[in-house]
Amino acid sequence: MVKSFAVLLLFTAAPLLAHATTTLPGNAALGEKLYRMCAGPS
Repeated sequence: MVKSFAVLLLFTAAPLLAHATTTLPGNAALGEKLYRMCAGPS
């Protein structure tokens, strides 16, 4: 019973969490800086 409840909770919460993370405002300058730091020298 507990396992099925956990699965049900996961399937109902996952779309809500995914939507919340995709609607946050972005920061293009910071994103470019982080990308260049991780990508290394070109």
